[in-house]
Amino acid sequence: MKATKTRSIKWTSDLLDTISHEVAELSHRYLVELDALKQQSPGSDDYINHWAEMAVQLEWLQMKIKDLLQEMERLEETWPD
Repeated sequence: MKATKTRSIKWTSDLLDTISHEVAELSHRYLVELDALKQQSPGSDDYINHWAEMAVQLEWLQMKIKDLLQEMERLEETWPD
Protein backbone atom coordinates (compact mmCIF):
# COMPACT_ATOMS: atom_id res chain seq x y z
CA MET A 1 0.00 0.00 0.00
CA LYS A 2 1.41 3.35 -1.05
CA ALA A 3 1.49 6.11 1.54
CA THR A 4 -0.25 9.38 0.85
CA LYS A 5 2.04 12.24 -0.11
CA THR A 6 2.56 14.72 2.70
CA ARG A 7 2.86 18.46 2.49
CA SER A 8 6.30 18.39 4.12
CA ILE A 9 8.99 17.56 1.56
CA LYS A 10 11.98 15.64 2.91
CA TRP A 11 15.00 15.21 0.68
CA THR A 12 17.11 13.51 3.34
CA SER A 13 16.92 12.44 6.96
CA ASP A 14 19.09 11.71 9.95
CA LEU A 15 18.12 8.05 9.60
CA LEU A 16 19.27 7.99 5.96
CA ASP A 17 22.59 9.51 7.01
CA THR A 18 23.03 7.08 9.91
CA ILE A 19 22.25 3.98 7.85
CA SER A 20 24.49 5.19 5.03
CA HIS A 21 27.39 5.49 7.46
CA GLU A 22 26.63 2.02 8.83
CA VAL A 23 26.67 0.58 5.30
CA ALA A 24 30.02 2.26 4.63
CA GLU A 25 31.48 0.93 7.90
CA LEU A 26 30.24 -2.60 7.23
CA SER A 27 31.65 -2.44 3.69
CA HIS A 28 35.00 -1.39 5.11
CA ARG A 29 34.94 -4.22 7.66
CA TYR A 30 34.12 -6.68 4.89
CA LEU A 31 37.11 -5.50 2.86
CA VAL A 32 39.38 -5.78 5.90
CA GLU A 33 38.23 -9.37 6.42
CA LEU A 34 38.72 -10.13 2.73
CA ASP A 35 42.29 -8.83 2.85
CA ALA A 36 42.94 -10.86 6.01
CA LEU A 37 41.45 -13.95 4.38
CA LYS A 38 43.85 -13.64 1.45
CA GLN A 39 46.77 -13.78 3.90
CA GLN A 40 45.71 -17.15 5.34
CA SER A 41 46.31 -20.68 4.15
CA PRO A 42 43.10 -22.15 2.72
CA GLY A 43 41.52 -24.51 5.21
CA SER A 44 43.36 -23.11 8.23
CA ASP A 45 41.45 -22.06 11.33
CA ASP A 46 42.25 -18.41 10.62
CA TYR A 47 40.99 -18.77 7.05
CA ILE A 48 37.73 -20.30 8.28
CA ASN A 49 37.32 -17.58 10.92
CA HIS A 50 37.83 -14.77 8.39
CA TRP A 51 35.48 -16.51 5.96
CA ALA A 52 32.80 -16.69 8.67
CA GLU A 53 33.34 -13.06 9.59
CA MET A 54 32.94 -12.06 5.93
CA ALA A 55 29.65 -13.95 5.80
CA VAL A 56 28.42 -12.11 8.90
CA GLN A 57 29.44 -8.74 7.43
CA LEU A 58 27.56 -9.55 4.22
CA GLU A 59 24.42 -10.53 6.15
CA TRP A 60 24.53 -7.27 8.09
CA LEU A 61 25.15 -5.34 4.88
CA GLN A 62 22.16 -7.00 3.29
CA MET A 63 19.93 -5.97 6.21
CA LYS A 64 21.27 -2.41 6.31
CA ILE A 65 20.90 -1.96 2.56
CA LYS A 66 17.28 -3.10 2.85
CA ASP A 67 16.76 -0.54 5.63
CA LEU A 68 18.45 2.13 3.54
CA LEU A 69 16.23 1.41 0.55
CA GLN A 70 13.12 1.54 2.76
CA GLU A 71 14.15 4.93 4.16
CA MET A 72 14.82 6.23 0.65
CA GLU A 73 11.38 5.04 -0.42
CA ARG A 74 9.81 6.73 2.60
CA LEU A 75 11.51 10.00 1.71
CA GLU A 76 10.47 9.73 -1.94
CA GLU A 77 6.86 9.58 -0.79
CA THR A 78 7.22 13.17 0.42
CA TRP A 79 8.46 14.49 -2.92
CA PRO A 80 6.15 16.34 -5.25
CA ASP A 81 4.94 14.51 -8.34
